[in-house]
Amino acid sequence: MCAVRQALLFAVLASACVGAVGGPGSRDAGSEECCAELQCADGFVCEDCLCRAVDCCAEIRCEEQGQVCSACRCAAPDEDSDQDGWMAAQDCDDSDPEVFPGAPEVCDGADDDCNGEADDDACAVGECCESACVDTSSDPDNCGGCGTICDDGDPCSVDGCDDGICVAVGCRGSERCCGSVCAACCNDQDCNDGDSCTTDRCVDGDCTSASICGGGERCCDGECAECCGDGDCGRGEVCSGGGCECGPAPHFQESRGQCLPSCGIALDAAGYADDGGGCCSSGCRFRQTEPTWDCAYCCETSNGSSCL
Repeated sequence: MCAVRQALLFAVLASACVGAVGGPGSRDAGSEECCAELQCADGFVCEDCLCRAVDCCAEIRCEEQGQVCSACRCAAPDEDSDQDGWMAAQDCDDSDPEVFPGAPEVCDGADDDCNGEADDDACAVGECCESACVDTSSDPDNCGGCGTICDDGDPCSVDGCDDGICVAVGCRGSERCCGSVCAACCNDQDCNDGDSCTTDRCVDGDCTSASICGGGERCCDGECAECCGDGDCGRGEVCSGGGCECGPAPHFQESRGQCLPSCGIALDAAGYADDGGGCCSSGCRFRQTEPTWDCAYCCETSNGSSCL
């Protein structure tokens, strides 16, 4: 009868704390929440986030006269089955010589010192979690308490535990998470700089950009052209339709493959004027600092008149 009652009691206790993350003696935030996550050893039940020994002997009636209940079994009161020097009447587990009143408590899921609690004060540092002492201030698998795993769900972050609080270090700066790797880009779209004159690509996690304009061309309002404004052209040239042209006429004209000033531009006191009668009819004058304004060029652009 004693054995039958004992088996029924163990079955009830085992079903009370199933599907656990933490082990005997584990602690977590909130009594109900943590007890739902703890799995206590046989003969123990979760109470206030601790695995405590169940007074199974209260449910067991020893049939033989004089017997006492020790570790959920009936024995003679002066029996010392485990030969640890403690009789069954005082020994909470007379089958284990390492368990007796006042024995050193170790992290093993059992009530070694027979005080009714398992693994209490068993660890010098941290807590006893699943029969192992862990530093809950730095262990990412038991951060701040047994069974509290640090995982923010980001495959690119490194999860850690700092002073009992979960922390995560992810991708740096402008990097992004590509699968499980931090990179500057995951695809070509990440590299699009909005410039229609360039081809942007993501190569091995880094952005590359190449101009689609040919030699001597530049990007003007999203289109490749020789010039965007007069400033992009040479002396005497203007930008027209994306290309440089000599002009404006009659002040500049194409001559000998060059864009040169014509005589008609210099009818003032700027040093380019003739004597008032036309560039070549009365002689040519030009600035010494502008040697291309010589008589030959001047005459060539003035209907072929001879230079005096």
